[in-house]
Amino acid sequence: MARDRRDIGLLAEQGWRVLVVWECALRGRQKLSDEALGERLEEWICGGGNCAQIDTQGIGLLDVTSAPYRR
Repeated sequence: MARDRRDIGLLAEQGWRVLVVWECALRGRQKLSDEALGERLEEWICGGGNCAQIDTQGIGLLDVTSAPYRR
């Protein structure tokens, strides 16, 4: 996770927008429906935020300065 946090931080510093989609959002009993996932992706793509994550709860800000960054 430290390497992920470092790499995401470096990308953000270079002006890249970063979206982390956790496996739990894609698989398992609590996965998001295809429609819900698509809506969250659209929300992030059309929004102005830089770093975000999608998990079983939906979309949220991704703070790469604190550990661990997973909600």
